Amino acid sequence: MHFPKKIILDTNVFILYLIGMIAPHKIKTHKRTSIYTVEDYEFLIATMNNFGSDLELIICPNITTEVDNLLNNTFQGYYKEKYVNLSKEIYKKSVEVYIKTIESIEQNTYYDLGITDSVILLMAKNCDLLISGDSKLCDYARSMDIPLLDFKGIINQHSYAKKAP
Repeated sequence: MHFPKKIILDTNVFILYLIGMIAPHKIKTHKRTSIYTVEDYEFLIATMNNFGSDLELIICPNITTEVDNLLNNTFQGYYKEKYVNLSKEIYKKSVEVYIKTIESIEQNTYYDLGITDSVILLMAKNCDLLISGDSKLCDYARSMDIPLLDFKGIINQHSYAKKAP
């Protein structure tokens, strides 16, 4: 029997994913993605493409709400239309998981991470990979033995390697 590979993108990585598809030139200017480059976006896409057609993107209302709150007013005109259509397409193809707020706030992680990241960790227990650029979230994921791609950590190593003589 064939099972899809389930991955989760944290809010900021999800924002990078969307901005990169909509307007890569805006990656450096958006406050949530300014630490990244177009090359970093391409690395994210390559990582996701490694799953091929087996990829199943896992989302939750917490992530999609945060993403939309941060991006919906970012774009105007053509880019706004592209954002709306692309986000609809992605959300329709994704698997949405709902975890009650009460369940997330009862986690030890709530104090340090808040609701959304606590929900992400609960979901990630049943996934194949969490891709996160949030150091605290990554630390908790590691301590819980959750399969993790520390996106910011890899990007920092990559940037360091580019600057070396």
